[in-house]
Formats: sequence, C-alpha cells, structure tokens
Amino acid sequence: VLAMLSEVSKYANLSEVARLLDETNAKLGMKPAACARFRARLLACLISTSATLDPTSEAGLSSGGSGHISPAFDAWVSFLLPEADRRPEPQASEPAVPSITKARATELFNQLLSEFSSQVFQDKLRVLIDRAIASGSKDLSNIPGRRALVFQVHREVMPHFGFSADAVGLEQLATALQPFMHDPTFVAKVEAMERKVHMPK
Repeated sequence: VLAMLSEVSKYANLSEVARLLDETNAKLGMKPAACARFRARLLACLISTSATLDPTSEAGLSSGGSGHISPAFDAWVSFLLPEADRRPEPQASEPAVPSITKARATELFNQLLSEFSSQVFQDKLRVLIDRAIASGSKDLSNIPGRRALVFQVHREVMPHFGFSADAVGLEQLATALQPFMHDPTFVAKVEAMERKVHMPK
C-alpha cells in the first residue's frame, strides 16, 4: 500500500488529476473550496508517505518535513487575508481551484521574495513607516497601507502562475500551496518575506 501511495504522489498534483478529484467530490456534494482543501490534505499525506519511503525523492519535499503546515505560512495568509475579508463558501458552479507544482511554487516564492527585496518596494514601505511614525504612532505592528502594498505585489505575480489577481486568487493560492508548507525550504522563504515587509510577530 505504501508503494502504491508513493506512486500516486507523483500524479496527485497534476491539473487533470485535480480536476477528476474535484468532479468526483462535487458529485458527493462537496463545494469547490472543500474539494480544494481535500486535495491539499490528500497531497500532503501522500507526500509525507513518499518521503518516508524515499526521503531523497522529488515527491518527498524534504527529508526534515514534519507534515505540519508552517505557522509562518498561516501568519502570512492571515496578514494578507484577515478573516473579515474572506469570502463566503464558493458556489458549486465555480471552476476548480488551480493547482501548482513544487517547481512552480519555488519560482513563485522566489519571484515574490525578489520583489519584496527590491529597492522600489523597500522605498515605498519606508515611506509608509515614516508616515506612521510622523503621525505619532508608537505601535508599528499595524502600519497603514502596508498590507495593500504587499497585496499589490501578489496581484502582479499571481496571474503568471494561473491565479487571479484578487482575494479569490490569493485564497486559492494559499490552498494550493498547503502541501508544500512543511518543507523547511519553503518555510524559510516565507519567513524571509515576513522580514522584508517588517511583518509583526
């Protein structure tokens, strides 16, 4: 059984397989968001199993993965999409949530980190911080305009990876990335982005 799961993990994140899983679950009455969460949990389970069988394999995202989603990733998503801003459960008629491979996820994180590290972004962030200080703010954990600035970078990057440039696309991206969020390499990238935007701890 373990060998079979290891083989399945090679295909579980392909778009065609994701579509078939979503269609099957939809027939069982599951809504699109629930289907996406199911796929993410299934892929994480398969990846963990594959890593146990062969820690050096591509499917095993890292030899040190714990199988748990990084708190840093949860914090990043909550920062960009507070609970109050999240939409209700999508309708069953909505298209399937896009998927993303490990290689493409790596490209996405690298591009985001590059944008946040750029002088242009840092200059804009410094203006916001200076403005908050000038207004007498003692608490820089909530800098006005910072979340919108960070979200704008996501809006520019996400369409290149198949996700819409809005809150819906960000929710879908967060779901699609969940299987990779026990990999220390990805966790390190998220933490690096948090430092670049001076995200509150």
